[in-house]
Amino acid sequence: MKWVCLLTCLLSFTALGTIFAQGSVLAQAPGEGAPQGVSELSDMVSHVEAIIEQRWLGAAAPNNSAAHGELQARLQAGALRGMITALDPHSEYLSPLQWARLQEETRGKFGGMGIEVLSVDGWLEVARVFDGSPAAHAGIKTGDRIVQVEEVWARDLRFTESLELLRGPIGSAVRLRIRRPGQAQVIPVKLVRQEIPIQAVALQWPHPQLPLIRIGPFQDNTADQLRQRLQEIRGREIGQRETRQQGSHPENPPGTAIQAVILDLRSSPGGLLQQAIEVADCFLRSGLILTVEDARGRVQDRYRAHRAGTFPRWPLVVLTNHYTASSAEVLAAALRENNRAWIVGDRTFGKGTVQNVFLLPDGSAVKLTSARYLTPWGLSVQAMGIAPDISPNVARQAGQGSVGEACTDATTRTDPNHRRFPPAVACEQSLPGHIPWSPHASGHRIRRQAIERGSVRSAQLRSIVSRVSENHPQWPSLEYDPYLHMAARVAQAMQVSPDLQ
Repeated sequence: MKWVCLLTCLLSFTALGTIFAQGSVLAQAPGEGAPQGVSELSDMVSHVEAIIEQRWLGAAAPNNSAAHGELQARLQAGALRGMITALDPHSEYLSPLQWARLQEETRGKFGGMGIEVLSVDGWLEVARVFDGSPAAHAGIKTGDRIVQVEEVWARDLRFTESLELLRGPIGSAVRLRIRRPGQAQVIPVKLVRQEIPIQAVALQWPHPQLPLIRIGPFQDNTADQLRQRLQEIRGREIGQRETRQQGSHPENPPGTAIQAVILDLRSSPGGLLQQAIEVADCFLRSGLILTVEDARGRVQDRYRAHRAGTFPRWPLVVLTNHYTASSAEVLAAALRENNRAWIVGDRTFGKGTVQNVFLLPDGSAVKLTSARYLTPWGLSVQAMGIAPDISPNVARQAGQGSVGEACTDATTRTDPNHRRFPPAVACEQSLPGHIPWSPHASGHRIRRQAIERGSVRSAQLRSIVSRVSENHPQWPSLEYDPYLHMAARVAQAMQVSPDLQ
């Protein structure tokens, strides 16, 4: 499985690859004075190139300059691609065309099928289907595995390869073969690619007092879109407050207009790191959001919240699942570790690295994993993920805990050196060549104390939720979504026990 990353190529959008948590930053390639090892590598590559030109059966005749130039371009791109992909799942060589497409993908409108995909056991698995998209009309469902695109076997692909395979001209037809869980037969699907605008932030009202904000990929305008949605919530809250005395919703007694804001980060592939920082700043008046460290453990940046621009302190609940990744994990950790939100759901993907993009002279680029981020408690989520405070099923709390525990379920937790995520679940730790989690010695005692306090708070929350559920409405209108239903119960607990807010 060479392609790694919880790629979310929205095939219409992109990705979990670069965008994927990327925090992708443009950087200049190193200057002159290459170390001796680079010179030796260059000599070796030149030697192999000479062998190919002289001995390869497909080599052009010496007097065919056009074919010779084409071969050299292929060799150069292949050498660069092989060099970079040998490093880790998220580092990648991008041709000029791939780099141009990647830049477009952060702007929020693309041609494609309308799906997000990720790599599971080498296969492209559908993580999300966009409403009204060609994929939705064709009956594609979350969990389907794409095994073939036209005549190409869709296995062991890297992000850009999958993107090129699944995307195409608007209006072009594409034939897929998919395998659906529980069905033995492969299902043939034909659809037509369309231009699909991706709304980074969507506001829904599953209940009059529980607005839900869904954040998908973190694009150029995600923070601006979030501010607009929060303004809408504030306006509606004012309207509800004015008419509150006229009656109450049958599932809610009269009280605060907004019981809690639910921030839905399920299957969010991450994206631009700066956008995640700005989103966190909308909810935090002060405190550390994250720290970025380079490969040698030196602090590159520290990002802190500012009082200006902070929205009302509504109680906040964050929803996560196993496909919440990268920048979305940055946001979830920043809110939870500043005691601003509770996390409901599943342990997250565990992508805690940052990719920088280095531009090359011919217009191509290298996307290189060059830094890791640390949460406000000073923890790395790389290959570990973030455990929720409470899961959708109160009876299933095995995976609970704090950031810093293994990316695994209690049913598979054994020796610390042999921790593995459940085989059926994708996570960073399951990706071949992933950069392993590494503890930080400095401040270990302070971090451990923070983790212990967080675990105590999580246990307190679960206890109160359990008691409140016995004496308060069970939100029957939300039972269709166990995550949302649990978020509503957490909101009730915060109303009963203000200390939880």
